[in-house]
Amino acid sequence: MIKVRTLGLKMQASALAVSLILGGSVATLPAFAQGSAGLTADQASAIQASMSAALASVPAGLTGVALQNAQAAAVAQTEESAVAAYGAAAAAAITAAVLATPALGSVPGSVVGQGLGQASAIVSSTSGGAAATAIASTVASEGPTGAQASFSTAAISNGAPASVASAAVAAPSVTAATGAVAATGAGPAGLSAGATTNPAGVAVGAAAAAGGLATANAAVVTAPPRPCSGPSCS
Repeated sequence: MIKVRTLGLKMQASALAVSLILGGSVATLPAFAQGSAGLTADQASAIQASMSAALASVPAGLTGVALQNAQAAAVAQTEESAVAAYGAAAAAAITAAVLATPALGSVPGSVVGQGLGQASAIVSSTSGGAAATAIASTVASEGPTGAQASFSTAAISNGAPASVASAAVAAPSVTAATGAVAATGAGPAGLSAGATTNPAGVAVGAAAAAGGLATANAAVVTAPPRPCSGPSCS
């Protein structure tokens, strides 16, 4: 078991566990198989405890840019240390845990992005580009407003590959289906897809029905003629 004092704010991988001395109490990072891409709840909590301790260690007298740089450094060091402890495959899960740390709620999003961008440059050289890109992609989808642009800037300025920087500002992919109603399945009020006549007797244009379109999408929907009951019908 390796103990790391708060002033060092460094976690080292161990075959058994990694411990942090945080103000006299000990938080233990559970042993972890570095080939895994996920984290347990305890491991995520330990990372967040480390993030909170790193922020708490920032000197209280700092203000302005000096304060923001110190906070960014705390974010970077926490991320780098966690990736070193848990492995490159867990980079996305680690970043998500860091971003979910309640103590970061008082830190500007741009500062959070700056710190993670700095970390991505180190991770890229020590753990590989895929891990650094995983950090960037997580920032793109889960990071606070302002984190994406500052991540990209910090990543480039600290030597990360351009592909890592661009991944942080890429638009999140949308997987939900959009557009026309699918050709299968029931339409409104029980209308059958591709059926020539629905249960209520509303007929669909033959061309539309032949193409398998749902009644809701048919270009022509005609109702059967009403019986004539006026004097002109005779």
